[in-house]
Amino acid sequence: MGDPHTAHEGEQDDSLEQALPERTSEALAPPAVNPSEDAASADAPILVAELSAEPDYPPPGSVPIPPPPVSLRVYPSPVVEEITPASGPIIGGTKITITGASLFRLTIVRVGGVIAQTVGASEPRELRVLSPETEHAGEVDVTIENPYVAPLVLAKAFRYERLAAPRITSVAPDHVATKGGTEITVNGEHFVKTTSVLLDGKPVEGARLVSASAIDVKVPPGEDGKMVDVSVKNPDGQSATARRAFVYDKRFG
Repeated sequence: MGDPHTAHEGEQDDSLEQALPERTSEALAPPAVNPSEDAASADAPILVAELSAEPDYPPPGSVPIPPPPVSLRVYPSPVVEEITPASGPIIGGTKITITGASLFRLTIVRVGGVIAQTVGASEPRELRVLSPETEHAGEVDVTIENPYVAPLVLAKAFRYERLAAPRITSVAPDHVATKGGTEITVNGEHFVKTTSVLLDGKPVEGARLVSASAIDVKVPPGEDGKMVDVSVKNPDGQSATARRAFVYDKRFG
């Protein structure tokens, strides 16, 4: 005898196979088209939007009209009556006062072809700038430039001067700790911001300029009893040396 459950499943499979083709054909069949509707759509007029080649002016009141462009301000040519001082060191930083007319904060000043930093102005009669740094001593041109007008060139109006040679008069204290860290003061003259300090010919970091006559620096560790030469060197290469300026002493640490 056959299994009734198996027979029943076979009957269900047959019924599904018969129903599936019918439903599939219905789903894939194209939609019916009414000939009368298709003919009516073919006779319907086609609307084409026409674009006007001319813009619509003026714009509606709700659209703001932009203001006309602002005309450029015309600055007069600068006039220079005096430049003081007329000289300064090659390291720059000299405050130069330019007096004349038509001098503004936006006026560009070049000293030796390099833009000088503006630090003050009393428009339109006075302008104050800092001289830029340079490598060579000598006379240079000063150029004054206002917008949209020809620059004013003052030939050889400023002179760069060499730095005076540095000199060491004393070093204190003259005994320092062997562990290092002792701060010494190098006294002398003609020191500048970029003057470097050397111990036995080796540059020391952290030198601090106190004034044109004093520099503070902390010494590194050293051997007990070792005597050290102290030198100073300016950016133009001029230097000075104090022989055996201090000694390492273990009694100080």
